Amino acid sequence: MSPIGVLELRPATNYAVANPGERADQMAALARVLMGLSYPLQLCAQARERSGFDDWTTPPRLTRRWLAVVRAEDNDQLAWRMGKLRSSLEGVGLRTDDELPGDCRVDRVSAIFPSCVRIGPDRESLAASLVLRRWPREVAPGWLGQALASDLPVDVAVHIEPQDPQWIARKLKHQQTWQNTDDAADQLGSRDARQMREDLIARRDRPVKVAVVFTVRARDRAQLKRRVEALQHEVGLAIADARLAKYEQDLGFEATEPNGICRLSDAWQTLDCTSVASMWLFQPSTVDHVNGAPIGTTHDGTMLVRLDPFDDALESFGGIVLAKVGAGKSYFLKLLARRLKGVEILIVEQRNPAEYTGVPNARSFNLADVPYSERADRLRTFVSDLWEVAKLEPRPRLLILDELWSLLRDPSLAALIEEIARIGRHHYLSLWIATQQVQELLSSDQGLAVLNNAAIKVYLKQRGPDGELLAKKAQLSGEAWQFLRGAARGQALLDVDDMLVPVDIQASKEENRLITTDPREKHNGVTRPESDSPGGSNGHVAHVPAWPQDTRLDRYGGSGVVVATRVRKPAEE
Repeated sequence: MSPIGVLELRPATNYAVANPGERADQMAALARVLMGLSYPLQLCAQARERSGFDDWTTPPRLTRRWLAVVRAEDNDQLAWRMGKLRSSLEGVGLRTDDELPGDCRVDRVSAIFPSCVRIGPDRESLAASLVLRRWPREVAPGWLGQALASDLPVDVAVHIEPQDPQWIARKLKHQQTWQNTDDAADQLGSRDARQMREDLIARRDRPVKVAVVFTVRARDRAQLKRRVEALQHEVGLAIADARLAKYEQDLGFEATEPNGICRLSDAWQTLDCTSVASMWLFQPSTVDHVNGAPIGTTHDGTMLVRLDPFDDALESFGGIVLAKVGAGKSYFLKLLARRLKGVEILIVEQRNPAEYTGVPNARSFNLADVPYSERADRLRTFVSDLWEVAKLEPRPRLLILDELWSLLRDPSLAALIEEIARIGRHHYLSLWIATQQVQELLSSDQGLAVLNNAAIKVYLKQRGPDGELLAKKAQLSGEAWQFLRGAARGQALLDVDDMLVPVDIQASKEENRLITTDPREKHNGVTRPESDSPGGSNGHVAHVPAWPQDTRLDRYGGSGVVVATRVRKPAEE
């Protein structure tokens, strides 16, 4: 059997807050990778249902991963192809993890029906496969990835096989000849054939043979029918057409598994590489560090967000949180500190009563009772001693400085903080600074140094001159700035190594009771359902009824309103 190589891919950008120019650049870069292919390639996007986090207001519904699959004649050829593919995809902005071992399939077909298959001998699970039959003539970058970015558990595979440009150019010339009629459809086809032929001759593009196959999973036939119809609707919105692979459901399921095989009849189309790249399956993206603290979900509510300041993928360990008053920056830091495992937490603040009393196993240093004129000296001593300890005994330590930027005007203290921000990763020390003094921070050299050296940046609600300055200094796209202006409490824009992810920060009821400092919540004992965000006053713990699995949620910008449509379940369920 031919050896198989599989790469797991992680997007380095987020389409939701990328500007049109960035999207077009990504599409063009992927098209160039496809033009250089000399062997078949399979790209897979898998979306599976997940469980857990039931105590959250809107628990994550899906886990996603993206794979690139290559087959070869022998192991030497496979190693060469995988090395070339890895370097090419990383040049596009897709980060690649270590190769997954051989065949990744875990499910097996136990029964075949005309319109679906049953998976596994002991599991009550059904799957239906569909084939993309009609392609849209004109599309926006990322059209197929956007169509699949809903909460449906859909697997999609794109099979790509390079073709001979000269042979395709001759076929296109023949097509121009027989379409030389007065019929409007023939004239349109003739123009497209002429343009494509010119691109091939000028080597601006290359032809590939492509098959796109979808597999939808469900618990029973009624749910499977609804999900198939939902997928067809989403694809139809892009002026495309996905149809059931009637009497070929076993081959359809095989085609969406990461094996590089597609034996479906009438599934293949010949396209140019630019058209194939325009699909851009790698969305929506999230931050999902292996040992990270679960801090919430992506803004669309589908995927979990886990954050680890010490993850190997990060270039540095530092972080910064910028927000307006009451936007939830301290809430976020307390949640992160509570959920990180195996990390020593050190917190410096200057509030009375202390803000971080609800964080267990954390060592706090409160400057509230220290005369203001002496606070900078006391802070310098504390940080200097900690820095020396970190150098002698490196282990994961998280140092939080909350609302202390005014004290960092001291030149020697500011230089020490800048040094920790730059090289703290060498001694396992992660420095996090939280402040609402955005303009003061970004107007100083030390503040810009801290911002530039932070691998993790958390932006909460911004507006006015501070927000405009932040958008300029952080080089945020118009879409990202629009999200921040309309963000509700508990909604953040997470910037991790230049990947922006809109996040809804979430806590359980018990966690919220322990860490909230909102007097309205402490007075009432619960979060008011009429507050200003989807999850209550902090966007975390509003009382939401347990709606059926297929409930559709529509979110409206920064208003924080959630409109839910209840889906009536059939009687047999």
